[in-house]
Amino acid sequence: MYQLLLTLVFIVVIYVLLEIPFTSLTDARKITMFNGEKLHRRYRKIKEMVNRKK
Repeated sequence: MYQLLLTLVFIVVIYVLLEIPFTSLTDARKITMFNGEKLHRRYRKIKEMVNRKK
């Protein structure tokens, strides 16, 4: 029972690892770019607030 579960998990992990590079590489890039932009904006806002406090 335990071994079967382990094998299933292993297969799923391999499938996901193989699936990601082929299908969602561009999607992942888009997501990271989007998140990077959001982070950058937040960082700029914080920087402006710090500069105002000075």
